[in-house]
Amino acid sequence: MVLLVVWAIALGAAGPWCHAALADSGGGGVALSLERAVEMALERSYALKSAAYDVDRAYEVRRFAADKVQFTPLGPTTTQAELAFTGLVQADLAWQMAKRSYEAQKDTVVMSVYQAYAAVLQAQARLRTAEAQAQAADWRYRATNAMFMVGAAGRPDVAKAEAERDAARKNVESARNALADAYQKLNQLIGLEPDARPVLEPRVEVRPLVVENLEAAVSRALESSPTVWLAQQKIDFSRLTLDLYDFAPSQTEPYEAKEIDVTKAEVSAADVKEQMAKLVRTLYFAGRQAENGYAAALDNLARTREDLRLAEIRYSVGMATRVEVEAARAAVAQAEQSVTESAWQHEVLRLAFEKPWAYAGASMGGGGSTSSSGSGR
Repeated sequence: MVLLVVWAIALGAAGPWCHAALADSGGGGVALSLERAVEMALERSYALKSAAYDVDRAYEVRRFAADKVQFTPLGPTTTQAELAFTGLVQADLAWQMAKRSYEAQKDTVVMSVYQAYAAVLQAQARLRTAEAQAQAADWRYRATNAMFMVGAAGRPDVAKAEAERDAARKNVESARNALADAYQKLNQLIGLEPDARPVLEPRVEVRPLVVENLEAAVSRALESSPTVWLAQQKIDFSRLTLDLYDFAPSQTEPYEAKEIDVTKAEVSAADVKEQMAKLVRTLYFAGRQAENGYAAALDNLARTREDLRLAEIRYSVGMATRVEVEAARAAVAQAEQSVTESAWQHEVLRLAFEKPWAYAGASMGGGGSTSSSGSGR
């Protein structure tokens, strides 16, 4: 009887810390869809605004260079004519690339928002898991302490349970800090204050990657890639410079150097294509793995929810303890975290597979900072 009374005192109610730990750490805020976040980021990106000015500037330079060309040389010509024509070609290339870069920068901003949006939702899921695990650890400590009071557990058992509880509480604080960091990164992209806590849409539709021919998909990505396009343009420009080479004594570089420039451009373009093709294949297989992980996470979530349901039934009829129920709840939170993480990982990888250059740009921090005004494009 004494054991039952002590057990009831220890497990009858959670302490104030547990209630605080399970409070909604996200705070209030306005609803923010992924689509709206993308719009806000595009309106506020400094990098995109700068890219728009680059387009305007390149156009003006191209027009200025065109005024200097008196005729179109078809072969070796005078140094002055060569410089004028190659200057125009180079200026035109810069203008075309600026336009390509602007569109690529838009894609990079979108990718950055996808990643930041997903990171917040994943951090929220990790916090919920940490809180549930801390709640379970607190109940285990209470139960162990109650058992110690009646001689059913030793001091080492209590010390171990206390250490696990303290570690779980630290994990909650770490998860809170990680969530705050994820929020401030998203807020910076979309132009909100660092402490803003918009309410994000947690659900995402996991649509399988349907690729009939991976190599065909790789070829399409290479054709669409601004990086690959620029590398190919550099080959063409190097060849043009070689074709128009003037053998006059006033030349500062030998013909052989121009030949080497062509070879270097070809080698560089081959490397760019190879790296882009490798990235596309990597993203595809990563996406397929994320699909498998999502399916497995859903199965595990169904099992843990059933385990929790049964634990609650057993608890209601006195056949299970609160410790077992809280442990089952923590398992559900962990399973829900896995579902959230794999679903949003797949969503980011899906966009990355469609526009791998954006993924590469965002990975290098190319999302850009934010401003209060758009680019005007």
